[in-house]
Amino acid sequence: MNINPILKREIMVQSRSLRLPMLVSGINLLLFMTALLGMFGILSRMQLLAEREYGSFLALYGTVVFLAFILLLFVTPSLTAGSISMERSMETLDLMLTTQMSPLRIMTGKLSASAFSVCILLCSCIPVMLLPLVYGGISFSDVAALVLVFALEALVLLCIGLFASSLSRNTVRATAGAYGLTAALCIGFPVLGLLLSPFFRTGGNYFACLLLLNPAACVGSMVAEQTGYGELLSEIFQRMSFVPGNALVRFFVPVSLLSQLALAFILLLLSVVDITPKRGGNRRERKS
Repeated sequence: MNINPILKREIMVQSRSLRLPMLVSGINLLLFMTALLGMFGILSRMQLLAEREYGSFLALYGTVVFLAFILLLFVTPSLTAGSISMERSMETLDLMLTTQMSPLRIMTGKLSASAFSVCILLCSCIPVMLLPLVYGGISFSDVAALVLVFALEALVLLCIGLFASSLSRNTVRATAGAYGLTAALCIGFPVLGLLLSPFFRTGGNYFACLLLLNPAACVGSMVAEQTGYGELLSEIFQRMSFVPGNALVRFFVPVSLLSQLALAFILLLLSVVDITPKRGGNRRERKS
C-alpha cells in the first residue's frame, strides 16, 4: 500500500506531541461536565416538582452537541493554518516541491493528517452525544447522522485553514486569516444579507441562499429538527426579512453541505495552484 509520505510524517510528528491528547481531554471534560450537570439538574427538578420533563433532555442534547460544534469551529481551522506557512518559514517547502510528489499530493497529505486528528476528536465525543439515549427521544441513527455532518463541516474548515496557510509564510497571519474566513461564513454573510435585504425585497431568495455557506446554520438546523424545533429555520428567515422558497427550507441541510463541500474543493484547488512553481521563472516567495 502506497501511503502518502507527507501523511506518514505528519502522523509520526503528532504521535510525539501532547497537543492532541490534551485537546481531546479538555474538550471531552467540558462536554461531559455540561451534560452531567445538566442531567443532574433536570432530575433534581423532576424529583422536587414531581413532574416528568423529558423534553428538557432533548434541550440538553441540543445544547451539548451545539457546544461541541462551537468547540470544533474554534479548533479545526488552526490544525491546518500552519501546514504550509510553517514549511515556508522553515524554507522546506521548496525541498518538498523538488521531490517526486506533486503539489496536489503535498496538500492532500497535509489535509489527511489534520483530518485524522479531527476523526479522533469526533470519535471521542460520541459517548457524550449518546447520553440522551438513556431517556429516549434521540435515536442512534440521529447521532450517527450528526457525527457525519460534523465530519463534513470539519473537512470544510480544514480546507479553509489550508487555503489561508498557502497564502502566507507567517503562521500567526495564516491562523488569523483562517479564523477570519470562518467568521465571514458564520457571521459576515448573514449580516451582509440582513443589511442588504431591505433594498432588494423582491430578491430575498438570493440573500437567503447566503446562509447555505454558513456551517453554524447547517448544524443548527439539523439539531433543531432532531429536537423537535423544525420550524426554527423558517422563523430565523422570517426575522431576518428573507423570503426563501419552500424547497430551500425543506432541503436546507443537504444543499448547504453540498455548497460548502464545493467551496472547500475550490479552496483546495486554489491552495494547490498557489504553491505550484511557476513556469518560465523562479517561484515568487511570499514576504507577508
